[in-house]
This record gives sequence, structure tokens and C-alpha cells, in this order.
Amino acid sequence: MKTDPLIDRILRVNHAGESAAVYIYRGQLRGLQNNPEKRELIYEMMKTEQKHLQFFHSQIVQLRARPTILLGLCKGIAFGVGYLGGKAGVQVAMSCTTAIEDTIDRHYQKQIKFLTKAKPHEHQLLKKIVQFRQEELEHKDIGLANEANRAPFHSIITKVVSLGCTLGIFIAEKF
Repeated sequence: MKTDPLIDRILRVNHAGESAAVYIYRGQLRGLQNNPEKRELIYEMMKTEQKHLQFFHSQIVQLRARPTILLGLCKGIAFGVGYLGGKAGVQVAMSCTTAIEDTIDRHYQKQIKFLTKAKPHEHQLLKKIVQFRQEELEHKDIGLANEANRAPFHSIITKVVSLGCTLGIFIAEKF
């Protein structure tokens, strides 16, 4: 049985995004080696992203959906962004996190709206995306509580990272 092409696309892009999120946090952990307190915080956020990734991976396998062919590239870029953000300091790392989570919030909102209207029978997927969106917003709040807005060049970081995420979403949907 072939997966609905629209569900296939949702699974592909979300799997790529959650993979990237795990690698961003891995990069941040490496970049913030000298800050055990913040490393613990980032590690906890990474564990949440790993749970999201496990769900989308299981759905791809179960439904025989196609993951993005660019998964390795997504992981490499994500690790680099995380590492550089971490090396630049906690505020920059958190600025990257808030920009990413803000973009993912909008992305998940679109999927929730679409699934509610066009695919109401996709209860499990819809329920998980609603849950994951809430958890992403919690990560954004953590970033803000850790002075993301005080990062040097915060507005530039936000624009560049958000644009990168938006581009990644577009590419992962297609390829």
C-alpha cells in the first residue's frame, strides 16, 4: 500500500527537521563543553527532540514513506550551526534555538491546520504534531529565559537561522 503523497511529505519533512534538531543540540553540546550547567539543559532538550525523531522514523518505516535523500546534508549543516552557536556562547546558541523553534512553530501550525481540514482521519499524526509543537514552544521559552534576545547580533542570527530553516523545510518536502 502506497502512502498518501501528502502524508509522505509531512513525514519526510518532519523526520528531516527532527533529525536536524538532534544534530543542532549535539553541536551545541560540543561547542559548550566548558559550561556543564547549560550542557545539561541542552541535553534535556535534545532528549525531547530524539523522542520526536523516533516517532517520525517509526512512521516512515511503518508507512513506507520516503525520507529525504538529503538527510546526511541536513545533519551535517545542523551540527555545524549548533557547534558554531555553542562556541559563540550560550546567548548565541539560545538565539539560534529560539529562531529555529519559532520557525518550526509556524511550520507545525500549517500542518495542524491542513490535517484538521483535509485529513481529519489522521488522528495519531495530528495528535503528535500538536504535542510536538507544544514541546518546541517550551524550548523557545527556555531559549528566551536564557537570554537569547541578548545575543550579539540577535536580529541577524534570527533572520539567517529562520531563513535556513525555511529553506530546509522547502527542500526536505521536495527531495
